[in-house]
Amino acid sequence: MILTAMQMETRAVQRALAGLPVDVITIGIRGCRVPIDAEHPLPAEAVVILAGMGGALDPSLKVGDAVVDDPAGLLPASIDGVPRGMIHGADQIIATPAEKAALHGRTGALAVDMESGVVRRLSGRVINVRAISDSADEVLDPRVIGLVDDVGRARPMKIGAALVKSPGLARYLARLGKNSKIACEALGGAVRRIVEALLKSS
Repeated sequence: MILTAMQMETRAVQRALAGLPVDVITIGIRGCRVPIDAEHPLPAEAVVILAGMGGALDPSLKVGDAVVDDPAGLLPASIDGVPRGMIHGADQIIATPAEKAALHGRTGALAVDMESGVVRRLSGRVINVRAISDSADEVLDPRVIGLVDDVGRARPMKIGAALVKSPGLARYLARLGKNSKIACEALGGAVRRIVEALLKSS
């Protein structure tokens, strides 16, 4: 099972995995639509791939880099091309370079997301793969969460009102859109390598 937070991530992963026997489910920002609970648990042997964009905490990561967190050691050691390390699950946006640096120093995590905390409570067999959409030295404007719905679809009325109030936001949104496209392309490629490695080892 592959879980993504936003529809643009879902589409990128589906394109990359065309022809492979996998399900891709959109669970919403912060995992608000996770379809699994105590009454409908996953099979004990199930492997969950949590795939999406994330913010860099490690200053060496740039937009479009992909990182993998595999604490259960589910991936074959032979897979390459995707650095491995801890990805921190946060319940809110880690917005500023100072906040990112503090979290990196405290946890040693390479990147941060807002879904892994929820998903890891449901299964211990989770591979988390994140493609970087904002680097450690970039500011991520918390207002963007209010400009999309819970699966990342744009809210035109909200965006229009925000641009009237803050015209300078347009440049930021354009950069964010460009970075997101780069990250989603990288995400698809990383997920395909992971799925192919799992299928070969099964």
